[in-house]
Amino acid sequence: MAVKFKGGVVVGADSRVSTGVYISNRASDKITAVDDKIYCCRSGSAADTQAVSDYVRYFLDQHRMEYGKPPKVATAASFFQQLVRAICSLQSHWASSMCIEHCGR
Repeated sequence: MAVKFKGGVVVGADSRVSTGVYISNRASDKITAVDDKIYCCRSGSAADTQAVSDYVRYFLDQHRMEYGKPPKVATAASFFQQLVRAICSLQSHWASSMCIEHCGR
């Protein structure tokens, strides 16, 4: 969940990971930094969303080195969108969601 206010954005997430009715991890970090000021909230398959976040972090690092400036949130969102679409075209059962947030200016 994310809430925008005059000074920025507050991002919150639960910390439990479940497998059906079984809670497999009570202390998982579902808010992941993909750049210095860009974060994503992960929901669904922990392994899949972590892998997507890792790929986006790698692509944003490459983007920063190539252009010499921090990436825009739209760039991060575009990378996420392209990866998720590619995964969904290969795996029809992939049911996860991700929310991209920018903190600071």
